[in-house]
Parts: sequence; structure tokens; C-alpha cells
Amino acid sequence: MVFKHNPVLLKECIKGLNIKQNGIYVDGTLGGAGHSSQIVKSLSNNRNAYWHR
Repeated sequence: MVFKHNPVLLKECIKGLNIKQNGIYVDGTLGGAGHSSQIVKSLSNNRNAYWHR
């Protein structure tokens, strides 16, 4: 079985976070990283992203 995750209210959450390119963000949820992936896309290229499962 392949895990597939469709984030709920993704656009609304990202808009509400008002992400800054040089900001620091922590996602403490146990989902499929749908929101985190979108946050990382909004960060500047010199930022790091870490996932731990």
C-alpha cells in the first residue's frame, strides 16, 4: 500500500502563516509533510529543512 496524503486547507494555512523567506518553522504534526513541503518551497535557497520519521 502506498501512503498518499492530501493536506487539508493547504492554501489557507500557507496564506495564514505569512511565511518569511528567512524564517524558522517547525511542523510538529504527524502527517505526510504536505504543509511542511509547501513551507520549504517558500524559503530562500540557503535554508535547511529536516524531516524525521
